[in-house]
Amino acid sequence: MPKYQIYVIELSKRVFTEHARFREANPQFIGVVECLYVGMTSKTPEERFKQHMTGYVSKRDIIFLLHSS
Repeated sequence: MPKYQIYVIELSKRVFTEHARFREANPQFIGVVECLYVGMTSKTPEERFKQHMTGYVSKRDIIFLLHSS
């Protein structure tokens, strides 16, 4: 059975102005709290972050989650 890990990436607040999908998924976002992406992977967090940074997209739709601290 694969071992999965949860990871969190802090997104730039520009994600709200530059990505309509984010705005649609997070209509309550007003630009003053942190934008966090929460994911689950069978890879190490470092390997998965590298995939994010190089543009890798999984076959599933990406779901943006908003977290207020």
